[in-house]
Amino acid sequence: MNRKMLIWHDDQPFHLAVMYPTDDPFYFRAAGASFRQKSLESFKERFARLPHLLAWLWPEPENEFHDRAVRLMLLEPRTGESCQAGYLPRELANEWFAKVREMEEEVGFLPAFPAKFLGGVTKAPTVGILVAARCPGEWPKSREELEEVA
Repeated sequence: MNRKMLIWHDDQPFHLAVMYPTDDPFYFRAAGASFRQKSLESFKERFARLPHLLAWLWPEPENEFHDRAVRLMLLEPRTGESCQAGYLPRELANEWFAKVREMEEEVGFLPAFPAKFLGGVTKAPTVGILVAARCPGEWPKSREELEEVA
């Protein structure tokens, strides 16, 4: 099941294709979340009790450390508020970067998936993000295909 959304981030519109995982989701954690603790803690404080958050992927070819970097943004769908949660882990970014760009350029949407907070408690004080994704082979390959299942 897919759902389409239009959101605004930094005064820019983004079209998201929210893809809920199938029976066998692919789980991954946001890389670099430890560098964004203040914003993640603030986001968690406001939205941790909500039933779900979304993580959306945004290619970042101009990243000075990795030219195939994929930024992972966290979104609260009801308010539209978002913040950067980190990045796709490097190994995944190497695999998924081209598919994220292709989906953005050819389908006109960026991929988004359900996500939840990890940690932020006494035993595990660092806040992290766990994403339940579909692998790129299951993503819509055209706007028409996205329309069929939305």
